[in-house]
Amino acid sequence: MREGRPGGRVRCRRSGLHQPRSGVHGGTARASDEEKLLLLEHADSSAITVLHQEGDYAGLQGRRPDGTWSPVPIRPDALQVFTGILLTNWTEGRLRPGRHRVVPAAR
Repeated sequence: MREGRPGGRVRCRRSGLHQPRSGVHGGTARASDEEKLLLLEHADSSAITVLHQEGDYAGLQGRRPDGTWSPVPIRPDALQVFTGILLTNWTEGRLRPGRHRVVPAAR
């Protein structure tokens, strides 16, 4: 069994990501879908990520088990929860990390 942190303190990290409301950084009219990504496909290194979306920028997508991408709907009354790599390690692979990306929103 692993020992806890001295004094029983829990370490927590909060980070934020501001998603632009319009425009593509460095994109062109003929850019491929991969070149248009605003935040590349990734899984967070934390145990879990809790996300509250607001506004009208619908660019967040989650990866399905079959490898396709699905838009994550903006629900002001809900939280989105993604499992992270640390939780995958803690559960010995039983819970896989939620892979996601941000693409330009449809206009």
